[in-house]
This record gives sequence, C-alpha cells and structure tokens, in this order.
Amino acid sequence: MPFNLHYYKDSLIALGFVLGAVFVGWIFKKYIHNRLKKIAEKTSWKGDNVVLDAVESYTILWFALGGVSLAVNRLPFGEELIGTIQIVIMILFVLSITLALSRMAVGLLEIFAESNEAFPSTTMFSNLARIMIMTIGMLVIFQTPVSYTHLRAHETSLHLVCRLLLE
Repeated sequence: MPFNLHYYKDSLIALGFVLGAVFVGWIFKKYIHNRLKKIAEKTSWKGDNVVLDAVESYTILWFALGGVSLAVNRLPFGEELIGTIQIVIMILFVLSITLALSRMAVGLLEIFAESNEAFPSTTMFSNLARIMIMTIGMLVIFQTPVSYTHLRAHETSLHLVCRLLLE
C-alpha cells in the first residue's frame, strides 16, 4: 500500500500546531522572557523578579497547551472526546496557573517579610498562602463540567485513555 499524504493531512497539521506552539514558546522564553528578566534586574523593586521567576517554568507548557487545544479540533475525533481533551487541557492550564500564583505569592510575601522586621515567621505564612492558593485552584478545577457517569456511558477504546487519566 503506497503512502498517501492526503490521508494524514489533518494529523500532520495538528502535529504542526503543537510543534509550532512549543517552538514559539521556546522562542518567547529564550528571548522575550530573558530580556524582561534583564530589565527587571535593573529595577530596585524585587517583586518583578519574583513574578518573572514564578512564570518562567510554565511558559513553554502554556504555549504547548494552546497548540494542543488548536490541534485537537483538526483531528478526526468525536465531539465527546474532543470535549474531554479540552477539559483536560483546561485542568492542566488552571493547575499550572495555580502553581505559578502560589510561587508568586510566596516570593512576594518573603520580600515583604525582609523589608518588615516586625513580621512574624515567614514559613508559617508562606505555607498558609500556598495552601489557600492551591485550595482556590483546586476548587476552580473541581468546578469543571466533567461527568464521570457521562464518560462511562460513552466508553470506547478511544475514551479509555481519558478514563484512566480521570481515575
């Protein structure tokens, strides 16, 4: 059977979206984010360094999730599977935003504690801030419209991976 490129057109376009998004994320992190960090180092306020450090490790992930979100609509999946994949993408995005906000809040809290001698133990307040932010993030994730019964009712071999991820 000869190789038919037309048969794989949508899959190749979807792969291109994902790889392109990861490449753009890498370019963004390497050039734009690094320039912002150099500018932030010249300022007297340490908070801008904290913000940039908090989002640095998630930059490529966010671009990749955007690429996967664009790519999934090009693939020949059913609407239910596409909806489930979009929900998983959204959960990963909210989780990464939550982790970045947690790092940011703890870093800003530590800066405040350094400048204020009367501030009590930062470890206790840092852990409390992490717990509060993670709790809010988890509540947002739990509000996503995922129905486990709905997934079980439409279970096929294609849906098995999504089911295993949710269990």
